[in-house]
Amino acid sequence: MLISYVELFVFLGVIGLAYYISNRLWPIEHFSGVTLLPGDELSKRYKSTFKLSIIGIGVLTPILIWCIHWLLQFSILFRLGFLYDVTFLVLPAKYAVILLAILIGAWISTALITAFINNTILADWEDYLYYVNKQFKFNVVTCFYYFKRITFFVVIALLYLTHDWFSAFGNEEIKINTFWGVGTAKYQYNHVSEIIEIHQQGTNQEENTYFKIYFKDGTVWNSKYQGFNKVKQNKQAIWYTSERSGLPVKDIHIE
Repeated sequence: MLISYVELFVFLGVIGLAYYISNRLWPIEHFSGVTLLPGDELSKRYKSTFKLSIIGIGVLTPILIWCIHWLLQFSILFRLGFLYDVTFLVLPAKYAVILLAILIGAWISTALITAFINNTILADWEDYLYYVNKQFKFNVVTCFYYFKRITFFVVIALLYLTHDWFSAFGNEEIKINTFWGVGTAKYQYNHVSEIIEIHQQGTNQEENTYFKIYFKDGTVWNSKYQGFNKVKQNKQAIWYTSERSGLPVKDIHIE
């Protein structure tokens, strides 16, 4: 597992280095913005364009998020389809895929609308940006430049980590790749040291039940964070593990 985390730090280091190099080669300049046009003239020229851009981003972003979410699900299933010996497969958490879709959707929609306006008004672009800053009452233009740059590298990292995040229970072994882990840890069933079913006190007994698998190297698989969304599916995977490993499932009740 130590090797996986070393690989992760190397990967994040490469992303950070790429961001640093991009800033050195294409530095983001602070947009101070100056215009000779009075406030009334700015409003007259760009008020409708500004409103349309906000409406355009508001309409386009949800559509893109939905499409990208579908594409991400398809690409994750395609990537994990190359795994062999899989009886139960735990896919990446839905919230991570949704977050990734939101970031990509927001990035693309703002970039498309901005490019469209830029190509429409051309020479008046600087005056328009000055008007945008005035409407938001802070330097939103510079913030947007940083948003695009940072989001680009965050999305690359998240795409890689999310597509390699799974737990797979097969006939011969259990494969585990955590979100932060780079590389898959593989365990044969004789490497399992203990299987526990934990019941927490609560109004809904099923929702307060989760499972842990302990391995001989100290690794712990916890269904709370690495399992299925439904207790029934987790239970099937746990009893399958119990059957393959020959170990009983121990019941523990905690307050």
